[in-house]
Amino acid sequence: MCDPAFSEERLHALRRTMASRLSAYRLAHSLGVEKEVTALAALFCPDKTSLLAAAALLHDLTKEYDEPTQKALLAAAGVTLRPDEQTPAIWHAMTAPYVIERDFPDFAVPEVLSAVRWHTTGHAGMTLPDALLFLADLTEPGRTFAGCVALRRMLWEPDMQKMTPSDRLLHLKNVLIACYEDIQKRLTSAGLPLSQDTAEAAADLKKQEKPFERNTI
Repeated sequence: MCDPAFSEERLHALRRTMASRLSAYRLAHSLGVEKEVTALAALFCPDKTSLLAAAALLHDLTKEYDEPTQKALLAAAGVTLRPDEQTPAIWHAMTAPYVIERDFPDFAVPEVLSAVRWHTTGHAGMTLPDALLFLADLTEPGRTFAGCVALRRMLWEPDMQKMTPSDRLLHLKNVLIACYEDIQKRLTSAGLPLSQDTAEAAADLKKQEKPFERNTI
């Protein structure tokens, strides 16, 4: 297994590979997430930049698989869906880590697998890399939904460069809570269940006075 500080050469090769495995739309989104998470990593954890770039490129690896294929992968990975996990839109976050370990073992380091696993729902006790990929997925420049546009504005309008590190983390906390609330609103409007993991992530983050002290796995 390679060092998690993936070289630009390796990331470039990964981009080429993903171009052959994703639709043009999904590839553009993944590259947008890579751009967004790289900008966030520069502010919050520069040492994780290349690791998060790899996670961004791989996060939607199985997004375009059909439901029977997703279910087969879930079974192969030993995943039993809870009642609140019956929404197919979140299954790719559970199946992608399995496929990464199978098809991209050099990138299957714990922090990449964790960030990919939790990028759709979040979870209680998220690490900083987990949180940044989750946020980048919602706020990347190609997202044009009103809620995503508002969240992107909320994230970037303040000048985070001028904030102290602790204030920057508090800002991140507030934006993430807004993300969780937006997800709940959209799911409720669509008549879909809210993942227990999202509810627990929001509750956990709200009670943290010093968020993301657990920076890594």
